[in-house]
Amino acid sequence: MSLIATFAAQAGPTNSILFVTQVPIQGFHEHCLNVRESPCNTGQLRSRGDLYVLYPDGATKNLTRVAGYGQWGSQFTNGIAVRQPCVHWSGNKAVFSMVVGAPRFQYDYTSVNYWQLYEITNFTDAAAVPIITKVPNQPTNYNNVSPIYGTDDRIIFTSDRPRNGIAIFTRSWMSMRKRPRSPGYGVCNLRTGISFC
Repeated sequence: MSLIATFAAQAGPTNSILFVTQVPIQGFHEHCLNVRESPCNTGQLRSRGDLYVLYPDGATKNLTRVAGYGQWGSQFTNGIAVRQPCVHWSGNKAVFSMVVGAPRFQYDYTSVNYWQLYEITNFTDAAAVPIITKVPNQPTNYNNVSPIYGTDDRIIFTSDRPRNGIAIFTRSWMSMRKRPRSPGYGVCNLRTGISFC
């Protein structure tokens, strides 16, 4: 019996648990980066993870892999990284941020990939194939992270898109730590488009 199955049998969760894996990395600081300090380009990203679900019976499923995202082994060009899943109030879907693509080789600084929002459905049944779709009407050439569902079904998230859309203000910098930060929050209404607050 695996460690996860043993834990599930002892703890006895009654609902499924959605989580993101992370490869072991050195340095406590990398585990504690908050949303504003987190590296946005894949060249700086040290940990990559998949979206998993732990079912009440102890079984786990790699949702991103089953849905056709990511690959085993070297992550060059086809790698993914997932962060911050948020389950909908109904429990039948979830939104998360994922970057698709990776540098072609070590020290390749020409590859540009952005964190984008995705929704997953059809993951509550262990026998079903999950469906992952990109959230429409979000800024495509900016990093969109930390999504949550509002009570009115809108998606609220953090983006590094400036409020006025002028590219010169895309990345503001934290003066003390010399790190980029996200300048704004977005609200995405899937029916009418996007508005920023």
